[in-house]
Amino acid sequence: MKTRLPFPGLREALLWAVLSFPGLLVAQNRPQLAPEEQAHYHHDGCGREHGHPRLDGFGKELLQSVGPLEGHIPAVQRFAARTSATCTSGNAGWASLSSSALVAELKSVDDYQACFAVWYSWDASYSPSIFSTANITAVAQEMYNISIASDGTFNGGMYGLVTYLHAAVYHEFYQPVVTLDANAQYWLRIACESFANNSHLWDLTSEAIAILDEYLIIIDYDGIRSRPAIINVIESALDRLTNQQTWSAIQNDQQLMQDYARTYNRPFFAIFRGNQDADFKEALNGDSSFWTVLQQTGVSTTLRNNGNLSFMTDNAILELTRMANEPTLIDDIESLIAAAAGQFARLDVNWLRCVEAINDYGNCASYGLCEDPEALEAELKAFLFPNQYSFDDGLMQISTPLAEDEVQELYHAAKQVQNQFFRLLQTDEPVMGDVNDTLNMIVFGSKSQYDAYANYLYGISTNNGGIYIERWSTFFTWDRTVGVESSLSLESLFRHEYVHYLQGRYLIPGYWGETTMYQNSRMVWYEEGMAELFAGSTDTDGVNLLASNVNTVTNAAPNWPTLSTVFNSNYSSGNFNHYYYGNMAWYHWYQNDFGQLKTFFDLTRADDVTGFDNLVNNLRTSGTSSFNTFLSKVSNGEVPGWEPTTEWKADDQLAVADLAGVENEFTALTGITPASVGFETQSLNRRFQITGTVSGSQAAGNNTDAAQQINEALDNILTDMRSNPFLSNFDYSVGYFTDLDYSGAVPTATFVISGPLRDPNVSASPVADFTGAPTVTVAGGTVQFQNTSTGYLSGLSWSFPGATSTTGTTGQTPTATYANPGTYSVSLTANGAEGSSDTETKNGYIEVYPVSTQNYCAASADLDYNYVSRVQLGTINNTSGWDSYGDYRNSLAVLSLGNAETLTVNLDVESWEYNAVGAWIDWNQDGDFEDAGEEVLRVYGAGPYVASITPPAGATLGTTAMRIRIGYGSEDKITPCGVDTYMGDVEDYSIRVNDQAQPTPPVANFTASTTSILTGESINFTDLTSNSPTSWSWTFAGGSPASSSAQNPTIAYNSAGTYEVSLTATNADGSDTKTVSSYITVSDPVPTPPIANFTANATSILTGESVTFSDLSTNSPTGW
Repeated sequence: MKTRLPFPGLREALLWAVLSFPGLLVAQNRPQLAPEEQAHYHHDGCGREHGHPRLDGFGKELLQSVGPLEGHIPAVQRFAARTSATCTSGNAGWASLSSSALVAELKSVDDYQACFAVWYSWDASYSPSIFSTANITAVAQEMYNISIASDGTFNGGMYGLVTYLHAAVYHEFYQPVVTLDANAQYWLRIACESFANNSHLWDLTSEAIAILDEYLIIIDYDGIRSRPAIINVIESALDRLTNQQTWSAIQNDQQLMQDYARTYNRPFFAIFRGNQDADFKEALNGDSSFWTVLQQTGVSTTLRNNGNLSFMTDNAILELTRMANEPTLIDDIESLIAAAAGQFARLDVNWLRCVEAINDYGNCASYGLCEDPEALEAELKAFLFPNQYSFDDGLMQISTPLAEDEVQELYHAAKQVQNQFFRLLQTDEPVMGDVNDTLNMIVFGSKSQYDAYANYLYGISTNNGGIYIERWSTFFTWDRTVGVESSLSLESLFRHEYVHYLQGRYLIPGYWGETTMYQNSRMVWYEEGMAELFAGSTDTDGVNLLASNVNTVTNAAPNWPTLSTVFNSNYSSGNFNHYYYGNMAWYHWYQNDFGQLKTFFDLTRADDVTGFDNLVNNLRTSGTSSFNTFLSKVSNGEVPGWEPTTEWKADDQLAVADLAGVENEFTALTGITPASVGFETQSLNRRFQITGTVSGSQAAGNNTDAAQQINEALDNILTDMRSNPFLSNFDYSVGYFTDLDYSGAVPTATFVISGPLRDPNVSASPVADFTGAPTVTVAGGTVQFQNTSTGYLSGLSWSFPGATSTTGTTGQTPTATYANPGTYSVSLTANGAEGSSDTETKNGYIEVYPVSTQNYCAASADLDYNYVSRVQLGTINNTSGWDSYGDYRNSLAVLSLGNAETLTVNLDVESWEYNAVGAWIDWNQDGDFEDAGEEVLRVYGAGPYVASITPPAGATLGTTAMRIRIGYGSEDKITPCGVDTYMGDVEDYSIRVNDQAQPTPPVANFTASTTSILTGESINFTDLTSNSPTSWSWTFAGGSPASSSAQNPTIAYNSAGTYEVSLTATNADGSDTKTVSSYITVSDPVPTPPIANFTANATSILTGESVTFSDLSTNSPTGW
């Protein structure tokens, strides 16, 4: 989601979201939601992690039940445990009831979803009648009447009454027609005060907690929260939470603990809003017991160590320190805040809040807590974001703890998204008046840091996976582990939010939410669905449909929302239709009605609200049939889904470093001339940009036909650029077009193609290298090799002694099959485009063992909802997708008797609690996995799936088999044989059992800090040898010193030339040598003659006066 905050100052921004109780817009640094409420934003699919407000804004989460395909199975609405036989249907039914009938109905039903949820969708025809002053008064009176007698169950009728009153005060805030007059407020107040004395108020049953939850919401009302009885309720809730620890009696009931956590979190919102209530603050003046228990909650280590309740300690400190701004209260709480600060580490968010409060409102010197706020903020940001990356000559700024390779993936993903966006928009010109030329990204290192510090530093809501704030041109998010904290990768989230930046800059004039176009939620489906569309951008394959949304449509079939319902969907709808089905609408037009895209784009760029509404209203009827047809195709698999991934290569691995080389290669591959070649950007990532004219294939009569022809022609150019396998720059090029013209029948346009350039400090000379997988296999096994040579290459030559290759010996990824056991070397010669060459030989690189002759029982699974994604054991390191059965017996691990190795099995989704994972090894080689000790891994539950494996003393030596299997739903699925008709995966591997550990000589490898320097400069060399070398012997032709035994030496070069580097690494099992010829290029400095310049202290004087001249010459002149 994208949004904006009206005040960009630090910790001064109002949050756009509305919390559980209306009455105020949520201000900066609001209390956290309970984990169960936050979970609403964490089920699978696009919507869950793109920042948006609470769906209902009134404290009831409308959770959807999602099957295991989605990665998380959330609970249904928490407080609807008992289903009523019947209840009044819809707002029309509720509006038809008299006040007395309404009260009776509320007391007789208790199904929140079926009966009460409809109240929160405002219906101008019926809602005013439902929430008339007379009705509200009658319900409040009845709440008072039964306030003492209520028995803490739904049978007594209290649940329906308090739930209705919650909805009433919610609508009073938002709808002028709903009013609680003095009489209604009186009855609500005395009902709340009386219910405070109910003997079942604090019962620990699901129904009593549900009633308490609604009650704690409605007491947070002006004129009520400040009453002594209500303050006692708030204090009692905190005391029961912190000191009495009443939750300990239900801590083994996870569902009830979640209910408890959400309910006992409500008092913090009353304190939060009480900060703006003079009566509330006056009532607390001098109330030491209240402040003490609030502070005790904040510093409780018991609560902090409880996964369900820990967030409330943060809320307690937040509200305690917030009250420090009240002059009448600071004397009551100053010492408590100072004492609390001592309970937290420096830079902990609660330490920061305490220190800030003492410095702003108290006497910091008395407690030794004085801090300079600017210095403290700088220290915190340096701690959270130690790495700063500047791309596109400063137009994309990223602050994060992430390493550069992780950030580079996001950057290259942005290039794919941007270029597909410009293609469909047919322009790269911003909308009139947009000033957001620079995008800022704040990427926290973890979800816990995001939760703790994003609100503190920037005043933003954190109940999301990321949020773009257009006013600041800033995107906030956090790094995540897919399948653990999130079902969306950081890249997937970034792609979506980056589209919001593009929308604001190039598509929709004005700031988010501030123009007529944004009124009536007309942009919600438009922006969110489109963001999902372009999140599927590729370089040459157009735009793909996101797999997460395909899963949603497939699971829901055929119960899909209408297109009109999608258009009406918004952040308060209680669903994610604007994400899932908004994506479907856009992708449907992308595939089947391309002209709609351009029409929508033109309307929003022109800020044509009337035209936009007319088009949407027309599509509500005319577009419904084709939309449903498209959904059917998605559901039956005709339109496949795609999980966003971005391929890229580091700039020291690329071929071409200069613009002339790019132009020459482009012309040779495409035949297009003239073409203009220049730099797209030169900071961090240097990128080239090629512009020229592209033409369609035939006459075009409209924009749609013309655009599709140009799209195809542009993709053909990009494909031609990729036809030389050695020009890695072009493999990662992207393109778009502008200035589309079809007035001359055959369409033409200006193409803009960009791509990466090699680091100019890295030599173009070839450096041969390669990998193979697997490097340990069985007779008859095939090894896949991958060229990883660097430099500006023109060709390859492989040598596979002892093997046969059906794929040739000159390609990038040849295969070789080894028929016989033995140890084999592999060589690769890389030829450079400038005439030089380099050869890499890896001695004893491939080990081949005899194959097992046993046949094992058949095993398979039918559905791909979850699967084995990676297996690691010794030399086995295999990644895979879903197979009903995967035969990976070419991959072999060598295990030695008595020596332990770690088996790690990764699944696509490891967080499901009903995963069934097993592994077996046939130790006695009898053709089955049924003998004692042969089951080596057994886990029924969520991951990780790790086991330490030691071959038993009686294991038969030689080659045997290992089977990995996963299933779902029952521990009985952990069995090595048979067909599973539900989801799962089966994979077989080979195991070699030896009687002693095998030697592991080193494999020499190294890198240099740079390979191109001037005479007199030095280079740092870094050892990258594997298998634990114990000594090193370097030789440096032309270097000083010429040899070294250090692991990571620094060598100076004092003479111009091109020099070889060699490293021999040794350990107890042997040695290995790597030599790279023409590796280091040393040049003499280019002479820099001085450039004369000077200035004078005066240029106009009288006779007899003097002038002082000052030399301003550059390049270090030595004489004047």
